[in-house]
Amino acid sequence: MNAFLGCTSLKQITIKANCTYDNAAFANSGLEVIFFEEGVETIPGAAFKGTKIKEVVLPSSVRVIESFAFEKCYDLENITLNEGLTTIEYAAFADTKIKEIIIPKSVKSIIEDVFAGCKNLTRVIFEGDAPDKFINEGFPPPPNVKFTVYFNKDAKGFTTPLWNGYKTKIIGTEEDNHKTHNGFEYIENPDGSIAIIGYTGKNTSLEIPAQIEGKNVTKIETFAFSNTDLVSVTLPDTIRSIGSRAFHNCTSLNTVVLSKNLETVDSYAFYNCTSLQTITLPASLRKLGQQAFSYCPSLKSINIPKSLTDWEYGVFAYSKIEEVVFEEGLETVGEFAFGNNSIKTIVLPQSLKIVSNNAFADCYKLESITLNEGLEYIGEYAFSSTPIKNIVLPKSLKAISQCAFYGCGQLESVTLNEGLETIGEYAFENTAITEIIIPKSVKNINALAFKNCTKLSKVKFEGDAPENYYTRDIQYLWIAYTIYYHSDAKGFDNIGKYYGFKTEVW
Repeated sequence: MNAFLGCTSLKQITIKANCTYDNAAFANSGLEVIFFEEGVETIPGAAFKGTKIKEVVLPSSVRVIESFAFEKCYDLENITLNEGLTTIEYAAFADTKIKEIIIPKSVKSIIEDVFAGCKNLTRVIFEGDAPDKFINEGFPPPPNVKFTVYFNKDAKGFTTPLWNGYKTKIIGTEEDNHKTHNGFEYIENPDGSIAIIGYTGKNTSLEIPAQIEGKNVTKIETFAFSNTDLVSVTLPDTIRSIGSRAFHNCTSLNTVVLSKNLETVDSYAFYNCTSLQTITLPASLRKLGQQAFSYCPSLKSINIPKSLTDWEYGVFAYSKIEEVVFEEGLETVGEFAFGNNSIKTIVLPQSLKIVSNNAFADCYKLESITLNEGLEYIGEYAFSSTPIKNIVLPKSLKAISQCAFYGCGQLESVTLNEGLETIGEYAFENTAITEIIIPKSVKNINALAFKNCTKLSKVKFEGDAPENYYTRDIQYLWIAYTIYYHSDAKGFDNIGKYYGFKTEVW
């Protein structure tokens, strides 16, 4: 029961060791002072949310502070946590006025958004090793939360100059290696070059300097500009890498000029840059990290340089790209690279060898694909759920992977060429093909390759029956297509006998 919820006349209370109370029991009450007796083990969720308390001292018996426990206590400035505490849950101290907090050695888990909205918080001091779980691990700090993490020299699990997107400093270290130049916060790398770690100025259109103190600026660090109001940014040609989530969630960013010598864009670097309209990838680029440009719905076209060899998952996924220009010399398109985009036409370069799993899956406007001679591999679900109407597979292709064209409901015409050896499971499931010719070279047709192809009436073989014909279409799916074969072909009597297909000579 929330017995005192909204009780504005309640000013002071003592929580005894044997006291049991529910979530939000004192929320939005007039409480100004709380005493906790030794023996209290849990602070329930939202128990003191929105109260008037200014200070909290928790006894060493407290093990868990549950979600929202002290959220929106707008007057709360001081919190004392004691050894024995193990877990601080979601948004426990969000939107308070705390300026500094000491985390005991015993704390192992600090969950997401614990300090969200704590605009006055500047120092979080750890007495022990880094917790096993810390806030928005792998995600940028919440907007307007800029505290520095302090830790002991012998503590394990922390990194400098940044840890999970927060600046770090070793307790007792006098020198601060975070410096500022014209609003740009930076550090010096071990090789003497400079990395930009943030910006304290007010400009929304930035040109990153090529040098600071006579030293080349070579990197934009992790989280450097995430959740900011940037509109445009120009990177000097000295920049070689952009760290993960460096521009994450910069929703006003519409123009980016990249370094001509850029080699690496790490994961989520431009994730959810919803206004980004134009960007040109340089000829020096070697790696794009996971979802580096995903959820960029204003990005309409992109070029892919031949230098790009390292694609992580979903590089441009869930954007609205309509046109992709692949440079001749490119050999691979990465996994789910363009998944769920607005691409209408694809022309692959003659140099391409690999289309990875899900590379163009769910591109709901894709109607035309030109595959190059020289292509060796089409991955699982590579073109699945696209509205393509026909496809010609090159002679160089040895295998069609599982579900490669799954769910292409408008696909009526498929041309397979000599050289193909394997058709994978569910490869053409739920397509509209009416007839297909199987080349002599095909040795394996895997289970349910033509599942739910309800319009398919003719499967014509140019050679002998495949060595392995695992299809179960007719047994389970009542697809009564007829198998056609030449009079001198071998093995088709068995297919008719064991699989129940009608067979005719053509």
